[in-house]
Amino acid sequence: MKRVRKSFVLLVTGILFVLILSACGQKSQQDIVGDLNKKAEEMTSYKAKAKMTIETGNDPQEYQVEIWYKKPELYRVYLENPKKDQSQVILRNGNGVFVLTPSLNKSFRFHSDWPNNSSQVYLFESLVKDIKNDSAAQFKAKDSKYVFETKTNYQHNQMLPTQE
Repeated sequence: MKRVRKSFVLLVTGILFVLILSACGQKSQQDIVGDLNKKAEEMTSYKAKAKMTIETGNDPQEYQVEIWYKKPELYRVYLENPKKDQSQVILRNGNGVFVLTPSLNKSFRFHSDWPNNSSQVYLFESLVKDIKNDSAAQFKAKDSKYVFETKTNYQHNQMLPTQE
């Protein structure tokens, strides 16, 4: 009887050990997508700086991007291409969507559902939406980071079919 009990205890201990070790492994794509979605839903605001590279044609275009967001729909996005001395500000507030282009000394107002109507690679919630909506998204863990390659949702422009 003691032998059976000892074997049972060792078996249960072994199973618990295996379960604990498996829980310490890398997260799956579904785990990461779930975490991102939860974060996007809970987030009430954020401020971010990024470098965005658009690869079309022979020469990649690099932009410095600053984003301010406050739930539910307040945005300020500053895009700058220092090599071309170009910048643009996109604002969304209760009065609509505005695009300001300082180099042209121009501003435009749009009646738009931006950013909900298409992909916006520089907005966190837009990226999460694209990741969730692409059942064929490519996923890899790389240097303690998670990298997704997904389809984009640009209704009138197919020059940028994917984003990473």
